Amino acid sequence: MQWLDSHYHFDFIKDSNARYLFLQELVKEEITIVAQTVTPSGFSLLKQSLDKLNLKPGQTPYLSLGFHPWWIESKSQADKELAIFRKELTKSQLIGEVGLDFSVKGLEKAQENLQVYVFSEILKALTDHTEQRFILSIHAVRSASKVLDLLEEVGAPSDKILPILHRFNGTSDELTRHRDMGGYLSVHPSMLKSKKGRAYLQQMSGDHLLLESDLPDGPQDEWEAEEVEQRVKDLKEMLNQTVDKLSSIRQENMAELILKTQNRLYY
Repeated sequence: MQWLDSHYHFDFIKDSNARYLFLQELVKEEITIVAQTVTPSGFSLLKQSLDKLNLKPGQTPYLSLGFHPWWIESKSQADKELAIFRKELTKSQLIGEVGLDFSVKGLEKAQENLQVYVFSEILKALTDHTEQRFILSIHAVRSASKVLDLLEEVGAPSDKILPILHRFNGTSDELTRHRDMGGYLSVHPSMLKSKKGRAYLQQMSGDHLLLESDLPDGPQDEWEAEEVEQRVKDLKEMLNQTVDKLSSIRQENMAELILKTQNRLYY
């Protein structure tokens, strides 16, 4: 079964040989990843590095153009990155990781008004490309209401802008609003472990749920070949277990629904 991990930080794998081996193992295990990036310049570098690997058709991950709120440093840095974002926008219909983080940690990284400025500019850029459809993977920590407000301001969700809330941990009312707007949710295994998370997974429509791992946890300098192989096997097991547990929680065949949703959005 060809699972799609809608939120994987492939750029955190720093070694080019490990990247190549990882992609080979993904093909063997029939896994597709959406490679989220945290800055537009990082997206550009990742794209260039993949070109150098001379990959065969079907081996290249789906690249997602992002600007994570933790990586916003200043207004001047943000404007430089946003310029790159606009330039690269014609090369990716996948957008992420983007969003807002109003937690203490998030606000230490970038003030609320600067985060809102960046996310607003990203959404405005998307609306300038009416010929493209964009799928967004959104970080919304203690900020889901504001995220939804900004999406509504640009007429999203729509057939051109499809938002996925990643590792959602907001309120039930916020999730209901997102659901009723037509948004999607990516399911991280951590959601299955809490009563609130399980309730949220029943609150959404089954055909608006996707899988995610949010791995690796941070930058990885070197992976040996055996470790790469094991990490991909572990990823496949995680995705399979998530589907099985989700099916049990919702009392329906989630494998079939998730496969249809993957195909509708990504293939």
